[in-house]
Amino acid sequence: MPFLGKTPGVSTVTVTDDAITTAKIADNAITSAKIGVDVIVAEDLAANSVTVSELTDGAITEAKLNIDNTPTNDYVLTAKSSAAGGLTWAAAATIAGITSSADATAMTIDSSERIVMPSQPMFYGSSISAVSGGSLHTESNPVYNIAGQTTGTMQAVSFGKIWVNVGSHWNNTTGVFTVPVAGRYLCYWNNNIHQKTSWPNAHFMHQATMFAVAWQNTTDAAEAYSSLVACGIVEAAVNDKLWPGYRTDYNAPTVETNLGYHQCIIMLLG
Repeated sequence: MPFLGKTPGVSTVTVTDDAITTAKIADNAITSAKIGVDVIVAEDLAANSVTVSELTDGAITEAKLNIDNTPTNDYVLTAKSSAAGGLTWAAAATIAGITSSADATAMTIDSSERIVMPSQPMFYGSSISAVSGGSLHTESNPVYNIAGQTTGTMQAVSFGKIWVNVGSHWNNTTGVFTVPVAGRYLCYWNNNIHQKTSWPNAHFMHQATMFAVAWQNTTDAAEAYSSLVACGIVEAAVNDKLWPGYRTDYNAPTVETNLGYHQCIIMLLG
């Protein structure tokens, strides 16, 4: 016969294995409060089950990463096989042999692999505007041969057109380029002489020494221009003087207002 009376309380319920399935759990029935600490471990999570969208802002901090040292400003996180977590803070890697003492763009390489060095010291001027006087530099008894002998007087010149003067190291008042950084410099001067008869010449000077020289001993006709090119590479120290000039005991260059004559170039090669 059926049981009559109050149903006895159920103190213990035995649930068989696999009896409670996902389908039998109401939505949101299991909250974080019902999950014990350390109950869910890495091996309980399916691959890719935790995505970035499921992480709250700031959820992963440095304290939660297994890094073997403390951070330093401007350091980057890098791999370290000997560290427990495989991570360490370290100075950013640099290209060996390339350094910069200033926080500026010294060199760029564009998408076509062209290298640009915007601060590379260089000068280009043309069209001599003065061959003496004012504050133009002169050098008495400059060194002219391997034995160190000296002769004559060298005279600097100025130019009517300054095309390029990166760093303003050329002084057109004195006719001198002051070396800003030690290195090898290319120096070129094409003295376009005109209607000269007495050994017109072109010299490039490093301090008081001639290192590039050109001479001509023929007479130029009134309608002719001739080129005397003094060109060389010189090792120079900071504050050394590089300058184009001529011997004052011979013909001076021709002052010229037309553009393009008497080209002079000074530039740092490296």
